[in-house]
Amino acid sequence: MGVVGRSRPGVLGRSAGRHVNVVEDRIVGLYAYGGEVTEQNGAYVITPKDGVRQRLALYNKGKFGLQIDKARFTRAQVSADLRDIRVTLQSVVTGSYSPDITLRNLPAGTYQVSVNGGASRSVVSNGGEVVVKDVRTLTGNGHVVRVVAM
Repeated sequence: MGVVGRSRPGVLGRSAGRHVNVVEDRIVGLYAYGGEVTEQNGAYVITPKDGVRQRLALYNKGKFGLQIDKARFTRAQVSADLRDIRVTLQSVVTGSYSPDITLRNLPAGTYQVSVNGGASRSVVSNGGEVVVKDVRTLTGNGHVVRVVAM
């Protein structure tokens, strides 16, 4: 007779289907629930594999969080010191869109926000939550939003 049972997932397991959670596990090392992560040149490169692709949390970096509204992300690159963040966007609508990006636990300071290396604007973080509203009106996919410390 076989054993039949059910196991309840922990917090990270339950949320893996809704966003990407990056952890530094002492047994398996750097790992992304809901995605893939590698470390390259002092930055984490994250590819979401969850169905939503709008939220990212780096639990190994002070619970840094990124949330995108009105778009999805197909790739994120986050420097280990959280002072240079690049997010590649994908539209969720037909036509143009103006995504909002929320950054949580971003180190205090002034940051430049740009799209595809174009004109930038400044946002200030007090170490809590920063919301970048209406990044820019975009069409299509593949736009890279960069948030970099000044």
